[in-house]
Amino acid sequence: MKKVSVQELTSNPELLAKLRSSASITQSSDEIRQQRISFIYGSMHHKNGVTKSHIEEVLANIEGK
Repeated sequence: MKKVSVQELTSNPELLAKLRSSASITQSSDEIRQQRISFIYGSMHHKNGVTKSHIEEVLANIEGK
């Protein structure tokens, strides 16, 4: 395997364009909520038995829904 120096590293122009484009998109409140649920779920230990549905219920209670 050839060793590559830091100076030789380049970014994919297509990927950079997509990242720039997606950075300007405003998320809906539902998309933000779904990301929040996903983040919490991913942060939980998998053996604790907490489901995404349970997290949604707890958030709904906290948000007064």
